Amino acid sequence: MKNGGFPQVSEISFSIDKEMETSVKMDEKKQFLSVEGPRRVSAVKISGKELDPKGSYTLAIPLYVLTGGAGYTMFEDADIISDTMLADNEVVMKYIENNLKGVIPEVYEKPQGRIRWKTPE
Repeated sequence: MKNGGFPQVSEISFSIDKEMETSVKMDEKKQFLSVEGPRRVSAVKISGKELDPKGSYTLAIPLYVLTGGAGYTMFEDADIISDTMLADNEVVMKYIENNLKGVIPEVYEKPQGRIRWKTPE
């Protein structure tokens, strides 16, 4: 996004061609409407498998994004499966405590390569 915002992801990888002009269409409030042309984001994979454009996916996102924050208006009509009502940092702390037993694995010490910025050749 031109405003500097981009998703923080897990189990998703993608490439962004930051040299390509965006083809995103916005409304008068600068909120997302659609993509009408070439896409700057490519090579999208979920859990190592190519994204199925017609597929259905479940996301965990903060309320700020769900309600249109940072221009993410595409989630306005999304079905909410579960709402924990926890702040982002509380969710992370609970995951570390309950799923990782308080120990963050060494694999997280280095970048995971989930977001790749395409550079001009």
